[in-house]
Amino acid sequence: MYIRENKGINPNKIYCYASECNWNSLTKRYEKPTQLIGQLDSSQSQLFMPNDYMSRLLIEYRKEECLLNNKEHLIVQTVLKRYGESVFDRIVQPHEPVGIQTAQISSIGPSIVFGSITKKYELDIKLKKAFGSDIANSILALSSFLVCEGAALSNAATW
Repeated sequence: MYIRENKGINPNKIYCYASECNWNSLTKRYEKPTQLIGQLDSSQSQLFMPNDYMSRLLIEYRKEECLLNNKEHLIVQTVLKRYGESVFDRIVQPHEPVGIQTAQISSIGPSIVFGSITKKYELDIKLKKAFGSDIANSILALSSFLVCEGAALSNAATW
């Protein structure tokens, strides 16, 4: 395991990567997986500033019951050897990940037409009895899409 420092697009920033070199016997080539672990600040002292990933590893490393795997443990040890114990002073406090937000659009015209047809013939009740609530709602949504848009359902499997 070694640390590779690389200037990115911004010449004022030097990004730091934890890298290793592994021989793949199947492809007969070396593989060099890398993980971004932080950057060097732009001051004269060029202090190592850990990113969120590296900060999480450092916090976990300090705990009594360290839950790091061998690779993560080796990354922390390499960083400490290269930049010293002072990296613990610059840990970025982890923040809660932002959840995925989705929007929902309802076209009034087709909703009124399909809603009245569904209620008149009790299609929703019959589909829920046959397939369950979740699948019934998916079937109704896909059929509504097919009738309104007439487009292909290439991503219907993800529904």
